[in-house]
Parts: sequence; C-alpha cells; structure tokens
Amino acid sequence: MPLTAFDIAMSKVWANSLVLLVGVAHSLNFVVIKLLEVPVFNDQGQCVAMVTQAHLFKALREKGNHCLVSDMIDLIPPQIEADAPLLEAWEKLRNSKLPAAAIVDANGRLSSCLTMTNLSEFIITRTALHDFSRHHGTTT
Repeated sequence: MPLTAFDIAMSKVWANSLVLLVGVAHSLNFVVIKLLEVPVFNDQGQCVAMVTQAHLFKALREKGNHCLVSDMIDLIPPQIEADAPLLEAWEKLRNSKLPAAAIVDANGRLSSCLTMTNLSEFIITRTALHDFSRHHGTTT
C-alpha cells in the first residue's frame, strides 16, 4: 500500500510534536531543577541569599502571584572561597542543608555555585580515573 500525501504530512506532524514535547520537558526540567537554586546579590556583588525551589513554592502558596523575591529568601548560603580545600567545601555545604553554596573570590563576590551533585560527580570521576590508571599502569 503506497503512502499518500496525507500519511507523509501526518508523520511530519507527529515527529515535530514529539520533538517539541521532548524539548519542553527538558526545558522545564532544567528550569525547575537547575535554575531554582539562584543566588541573590547585594550592590557590591556579594551573594547574600539563595532562592531555592522549596522557598519559591512556599512563597507562591502563601502570597500567590504577588510574592516578592524577599518572600522567597530567608537562607544565607555558605560562602566558600575558591581556593578552599575540597573537604572544607563539602563540610560547609553538608552542614548548611542547602542545595548549593556560593563560591566566592577574595572580595566575597560570587564566582560560581557548588552543589552536592557537583561534588559527587567530581569524586566519582576522580575515583574512576584513579582506578583506571591503577589497573592500566598509567597516570592521570
């Protein structure tokens, strides 16, 4: 049975719909998971608070569409200097019970954010590379 023009057109509609659906799902996942750990800065560029997903949803529940950023922040993220030892960074982040910490320069200005996921991925990668080099007699 040969394909008709309608069959070809419908297959394109379905394919484009699937691409859009996957794109929207990934975008929403990125926004909800990644972007809702947002640092808040003062005039000097110092990280003074962190907006988290939980605080955003709480503020929206309590105040609706009229909530302000100040309604979402009551947590000060741990400040970790960029040259701090990894163990110190891990301990500060773990003790804060926040999803992210602020990596700051010598002036206290944000240079990056660090999450437990970042630390876990680094440790897993480092361990895997160490195991590989030990088994294969190479250096990493």
